[in-house]
Amino acid sequence: MTVHGEIDMDSGPILDDALSRQVSAEPSRLLLDLSSVAFIDSFGLRILVRAERRAREAGGSLRLIAPTRAVERVLRLTGFTLMVAVHETVREALDAEEAPVGRE
Repeated sequence: MTVHGEIDMDSGPILDDALSRQVSAEPSRLLLDLSSVAFIDSFGLRILVRAERRAREAGGSLRLIAPTRAVERVLRLTGFTLMVAVHETVREALDAEEAPVGRE
């Protein structure tokens, strides 16, 4: 899934709904491309935390793809990158999922 613009109180509910539907449809993986996201606030971060939890509870995972510098900074400062893998490309994220345990 590719996200554009900002992830905040205004757009967050729309993204939350879309992520929830995606996890229900394909619970094994949730790849979220953040390369076009200019801004994320605490409300948006809560949406990502909820998406990670839903994916994990469904037996899957959330992986973030190419966050912008501003977004990556927020994710890193809040410790979110300790919970969720961040990859430069979709291919890198898919390869990491397919890797044998212990290779990452």
